[in-house]
Amino acid sequence: VPKRKNYYAHFGCLLDTSGSMSKDDMAFGLSQLASLDERSEGTIVPCDCEIYWADATKVKSCRPEELMKIKVVGRGGTAFAPFFTDYEKNIGKCDFLIVVTDGYLSDVDFAEMKNPGVDTIWLVTSGASFKAPFGRAFDLRNT
Repeated sequence: VPKRKNYYAHFGCLLDTSGSMSKDDMAFGLSQLASLDERSEGTIVPCDCEIYWADATKVKSCRPEELMKIKVVGRGGTAFAPFFTDYEKNIGKCDFLIVVTDGYLSDVDFAEMKNPGVDTIWLVTSGASFKAPFGRAFDLRNT
């Protein structure tokens, strides 16, 4: 019996809102989401040294007017490790994950990160040398 298939890709996006990320860096990183087509929907989660699940923004498309709704909270240090172990229970299963960051992460945070088992794309906005602990990293300033 044929069943209806869902052709939507669901993504989770971790937005680095730490003090080292400028508003221009955040806007530049988020603007890259516009390259996702209209069959992509996701949840953008702000994070500094805390993951702000309650302030996450669900987007049905990545049009600029939807991206303008994103809340920037935090502005403290940086700790991403809990996102990769907790995202599924907070935002659901994802087909892929996107991390928008300047790449300034501590060695301790790197050591605690667990590969989530889905494709992870790191969008690095600072131009700093960055080696992703898993997934693929793209230096947005030098490409």
